[in-house]
Amino acid sequence: MKKLGISIIAILVSLIIGCSSPTEPFVSGHPNISIVYDVESSWAPDSNWIAYFHGATSIGDTIGVYVIRNDGTDRRLLVPFPNGRTPQWKPIGNEFVHGSYLDNHLYIYNFSDFSSRQISHDSLQKLAPAWHPNGEEIIFSVSVGPDSVIGIWSLDVSSGDTQLVINAYPGQPSFSPTGNRPKLSDSSPSRRF
Repeated sequence: MKKLGISIIAILVSLIIGCSSPTEPFVSGHPNISIVYDVESSWAPDSNWIAYFHGATSIGDTIGVYVIRNDGTDRRLLVPFPNGRTPQWKPIGNEFVHGSYLDNHLYIYNFSDFSSRQISHDSLQKLAPAWHPNGEEIIFSVSVGPDSVIGIWSLDVSSGDTQLVINAYPGQPSFSPTGNRPKLSDSSPSRRF
């Protein structure tokens, strides 16, 4: 367990150090400040890669979905902003789902052949996607959008069909390891549906 903790710390340090080389910060009114953040991380099923969203305010630092090896090496930009956000690895295989700021759709990125395919076709603003353990369904949060109902929705990966699961203030949905119990976490006490 101690070795795992040390590995995680090493990865976080390498991400922070390796993600930015600010050449000209543009935080308004503060010429010496640049903001770099790496969030929404997700481990690949084989534990060799971590996908995450990288944001920055430095000129020359590209925002988007990156992957990095578990030892902090081989950092790669896979989906540049505004097309990439909130990556989540599929429980089995070499793919992850990601959202898009550009069109609010969900896409599956295949890490084997570096291709991406759109899997949603509605106007819902999809946030925080989470895979069902069987890899056939994704749940996501909807907070705003034209004609959309706020809550947690599910998407059938093969058909692209969506359906409202719970009409409640959205948060970060997830599934139990067996998939029989979705959970919603937000700033209020934990709610289950």
